[in-house]
Amino acid sequence: MDVRPEGWEAPPGDVEPRLYPPKIELPEQPIAFPAVLAKLISNPIAAWPKSVCEDPLYIQQMPGQKLVHVCDPDIVNTVLLNAGDAFPKTEIDRRLLCPLVGESVLTAEGEQWRWQRRTTAPLFRHNELLCYVQAMSVAAERVAGLWRAAGPTSVQRVDRAMIRATFEIIGQTMLPYDDDFDKEAIAGYIEDYLAASTWELACSLLRAPTWMPYPRKRRARAAARAIKKSMAELIRQRKSANREVDDLLGRMLAARDPETGNPMSEDKLVDNLATFLLAGHETTASTLTWALYLLALAPEWQERLAQEVREVAGDEPIEAKHIEKLKLTLMVLKEALRLYPPVPILSRIAARDLDLGGHHFTKGTVFIIPIYAIHRHKELWDDPDAFDPYRFDTELQNGRARCTFMPFGAGPRICMGASFALIEATTILATLVRQFRFRTLPEFEPEPVVRVTFRPRGGMPLEVALRET
Repeated sequence: MDVRPEGWEAPPGDVEPRLYPPKIELPEQPIAFPAVLAKLISNPIAAWPKSVCEDPLYIQQMPGQKLVHVCDPDIVNTVLLNAGDAFPKTEIDRRLLCPLVGESVLTAEGEQWRWQRRTTAPLFRHNELLCYVQAMSVAAERVAGLWRAAGPTSVQRVDRAMIRATFEIIGQTMLPYDDDFDKEAIAGYIEDYLAASTWELACSLLRAPTWMPYPRKRRARAAARAIKKSMAELIRQRKSANREVDDLLGRMLAARDPETGNPMSEDKLVDNLATFLLAGHETTASTLTWALYLLALAPEWQERLAQEVREVAGDEPIEAKHIEKLKLTLMVLKEALRLYPPVPILSRIAARDLDLGGHHFTKGTVFIIPIYAIHRHKELWDDPDAFDPYRFDTELQNGRARCTFMPFGAGPRICMGASFALIEATTILATLVRQFRFRTLPEFEPEPVVRVTFRPRGGMPLEVALRET
């Protein structure tokens, strides 16, 4: 249980009542299969009963298979860390992701995964990532400039603004592209691809053939082809320029398979660029969108963050030297990641018969790691549905069990971009909260939905008011 240590007191201003932001309402009892199917298509997490957030294991019967939802941190630790090779990714993952990212570092297994991971991981060392803070700050200031130009008070779709900002940052850091690169079109293609994801999830759980049609499938496949074509053009431009650049694309072009000595095929290069394009902006944009909404609900936290940023950076642009000092800003971001994890569900399949948590599972059993439920589990967190950034005070974090907070996954396949995302989100949030106040619109309450990532259905309009200097 996440209990504050004896004698621990919240900093001044931590007022009650506590804030309970919107959540996905889960049914009290398991629902029958036809209703489960409808929920999977509408919002997959809504197909879980409340017991997923209350018990260590929940077994859901699907046609022809069982899904084992695992919230026990020790079992999660076994599945993702201690025995990771015995739990490869599932056909669910492949059907959701491979049409866009192919056999990339996100989906490959075994040695093919290992050498792709070894090739790309060095670019994500924390100290190297701090070199990108200036580009992150410039992108955040660009958003601020657009909001200032809209007047002292305006209504803004902050979800779209965060996507634009994080997309620009990817283009200035990991995947440099020229002015001809149509960012708006690519963002639209990603939207089209993700919009069909729940239909593909339902088809995979039903074990329907891959050729089976469903709504939006043709549009999603066309979007994937368009994204891949754009990535192929980036590769062609870099090769024709005949110059070496130490960025993600440069590292992948120089990589050689340790077994064959061959370079990455163009297909693999395209797949990995598509992976980093998707993962490199969509998840951080989601985190920032929810963080801004939570701050709009909690004006006292807005003021704490604004004061912190002024004390740390004054009126200067956010720089690398400021990041480690923005502790409250990071606490708010982590609480947003807990309440609305950008990738709320992972899945693995047992490669052999095994015993876990007093249960025997046969080869082929599908394990669901319901990160959303783990982050809101009543046995793992104190008042789990409440917004309380003080959970991530250093003293409290140090006493927390492993695998209770994992917005970026865990184990060997933990998201290598986790540090990049946190530095980026800290830079953008600090830049914006110092200049603006955020308020919710009357009678507006976002509905959290899963489309591979966690999104507010219909977007996130907020009132944005310029702070007086």
